[in-house]
Amino acid sequence: MFRAFKFASVAAASFAVYSFNPNILQLPLETYKKYKTSHDQSWNFLLAQAKSLGQGPDSVENPPVQDVQTTLRKRWLIMQHGYPTLDNLKQYENHVLAYSNIHRGPLWVCEHITPESLTSNENVSRSNNFKVDDSIHTFYRSSNKDYLNSGYDRGHLAAAGNHKNSQRAMDETFYLTNICPQTGKGLNRSKWNDLEKRGRTLARKNGSVHVLTGPLFLPTVVAGEKFIKYKLIGDNNVAVPTHFFKVILSTDKQGFYHIESYVMPNDEIRDDLPIAAFMVPKEAIEKGAGFLVFDNVPAGMIRSKNGVQMKL
Repeated sequence: MFRAFKFASVAAASFAVYSFNPNILQLPLETYKKYKTSHDQSWNFLLAQAKSLGQGPDSVENPPVQDVQTTLRKRWLIMQHGYPTLDNLKQYENHVLAYSNIHRGPLWVCEHITPESLTSNENVSRSNNFKVDDSIHTFYRSSNKDYLNSGYDRGHLAAAGNHKNSQRAMDETFYLTNICPQTGKGLNRSKWNDLEKRGRTLARKNGSVHVLTGPLFLPTVVAGEKFIKYKLIGDNNVAVPTHFFKVILSTDKQGFYHIESYVMPNDEIRDDLPIAAFMVPKEAIEKGAGFLVFDNVPAGMIRSKNGVQMKL
């Protein structure tokens, strides 16, 4: 099955980018309750997100302060450079994502990688237990059955290999909310894996890396007109992206930022091509995806983009 839309132009949608002041994590509970961010997100929204994790309060009236602080602190550490979109957010131990009910998969996934998260723990094992996240309405879920005999791998967006220090964090990367249909040979098992390793290399080198990953549905030209056309798999009509993007934001020892941004087709890629061949301007990803990426990073603090040094 295919889904196609006539495409007039590729334009970036305007989304508010949300971040909150980390100082609120140190405030008393009553101050928490009164606090509202400058981006229209209220305390009740944050409490609801914490509650959805099973880590937060059982009631808004009397939440356990420590649980909420832990949840919000993790959220801030992962998302401090900005939220691309605000709808259908899901927070896990070491990654945050926005879920697309239409595509039956993630819209974007953000993770914070450090040398600590990459350190292998002898008590952590990769179970390969792909599973449904029951917090998604049954109308909009994908299932393992959708992938059976589809010709596509269950491709991670937040890589399992980035979260070797916690069994919970590792296991949560196998929720189908973090999975897209991905070409296996030449991509998921090869070039995409090389790209994931690049993020880990930068984390070990610099100490802190934020990675935003997502699917793209890009137009093709047919008879002079632009169309977006993509395949659907399974009974749940899981959308097969035409491309995938990954933006890696690393912070060096001096606190300056370095950005690398990539787009790969959801197709077999030749082994001899380096991942650098898939570098694109971050702005191209933002236009194609319809949201801004790491928009809270001050422009004056960015020292390189795709290996090119910025003028001071």
